Amino acid sequence: MGGILIDQPLNGWAKENEQRIRKCYSKIHYIDDHVDLKENSLDSELASFCIANDCDLLTSDKKAYVHWLEKLDVKAVYISAFGMNEQSEQSLYIVRKA
Repeated sequence: MGGILIDQPLNGWAKENEQRIRKCYSKIHYIDDHVDLKENSLDSELASFCIANDCDLLTSDKKAYVHWLEKLDVKAVYISAFGMNEQSEQSLYIVRKA
């Protein structure tokens, strides 16, 4: 169990479901807790943070993986479903460096 970065739009959902996330991850990173990330950080900045801190990304952005492959020296990523945000009816995805 490593860490996970929560994409900004999922902050509320993640805080309500923190126990569920902690079953899979020992460390939860919220964007607001890191001075090098901002609420409007680009997907490429989130990917860079995840790679530098050896953590996964929890997002509802279906294309978040693109920056891992195109902007960074990542040859492959794993994408898996984490469930559903019932409030917004969005699917949740885990993106991780392969």
